[in-house]
Amino acid sequence: MVSIRDDVYGEEVKAYVVLKADEQATESQIIAFCRDLLPTYKTPKVVQFVEALPKDIFGKILKAELRKLG
Repeated sequence: MVSIRDDVYGEEVKAYVVLKADEQATESQIIAFCRDLLPTYKTPKVVQFVEALPKDIFGKILKAELRKLG
């Protein structure tokens, strides 16, 4: 999850999701799942499905690269 610009609050949470093979989910299902487990301010408002998360050679997720995805 990364923060994105929001006109009202300044920042909102966006989740990038990689689904396992043969799995399906919708944006609303992911948000509802997170809403049950996370506080409101950490619950994503937007979900984007991607093929893979960009990582460095140590396996750390590159959040700057995620922000470039849109």
